[in-house]
Amino acid sequence: MLKHKKGWFILLFLVLIISIGSLFFFIQNTHSTSNTNHQKDSSKKVSSSLPKKTIKKNKLISNTKIDSSHWKPFKGQTEFPILMYHSISVGNSLRIPEAQFAHQMQWLKKNGYYTLSPAEAIEVFKTHKKPANKIVWITFDDGYKDNYEKAYPALKKYHQKATINYITSHFGHKNKLTMPQMNEMRKSGLVSIQSHTVHHEELNQMTDAQQTFEFKNSKKWLNNKFHQETSIICYPVGRFNNQTAKLAKAAGYKLGLTTLPGLANESQGLFTLHRVRISPDLSDISYKYLLEHGM
Repeated sequence: MLKHKKGWFILLFLVLIISIGSLFFFIQNTHSTSNTNHQKDSSKKVSSSLPKKTIKKNKLISNTKIDSSHWKPFKGQTEFPILMYHSISVGNSLRIPEAQFAHQMQWLKKNGYYTLSPAEAIEVFKTHKKPANKIVWITFDDGYKDNYEKAYPALKKYHQKATINYITSHFGHKNKLTMPQMNEMRKSGLVSIQSHTVHHEELNQMTDAQQTFEFKNSKKWLNNKFHQETSIICYPVGRFNNQTAKLAKAAGYKLGLTTLPGLANESQGLFTLHRVRISPDLSDISYKYLLEHGM
């Protein structure tokens, strides 16, 4: 009888031990699963919130990537007009009246010209192909506020692309473009903002170190403000010396623009490209001649 009771006691004790162990395992497993789910949820929150700015930034940068697979190759050297505008106003030979500029944008559209972005201009030189038979690159120097107020409406109306070469130290000047204006134009996909150095001083009077400062710091400012990789440097007053092209390339630019007259072509060197100066009161015949011959 005693042995029988002792057996039952041992059996109950074993059942109790097994039950406690199972309960402990269940609690631990539940806690582990909860932590895992919490980590997954946290990971989802991080991945859905943190990258938004990065994705937006990368999207802006990716807008400069060009698919030139459908472009047509051409024979001979790369050559096309880079038009040089400044202020859309009146008063001197660098200022173009608003009505004239609008008419010229309409003329380009009517006559089948394709306007290039900076990335497309680089691609033309790089691939020796072009997106249309007649191409042109429209540039503005300095970054005047009237580029937004008077030129941008015509660019939108006739869907023409243009590049504004901006003097970064002039940001905040009353007659220069504001950040909201530049951002609006950039977001349209029609206007790019590139470098016209920091201080707009003649590079041929500078040391190598001074030129490098102008190139790198203007590039850094534009990259930070617009989340882009600035690729074009436009030399102030078109001046440069024997070291300028080398220093511009070392600073990370792809093309350099001068004020030397004529069509841009690869034999000039990618960092000493010529441009076509647009003067006030040009007739359509004169405008056509400049586009075809450069001067």
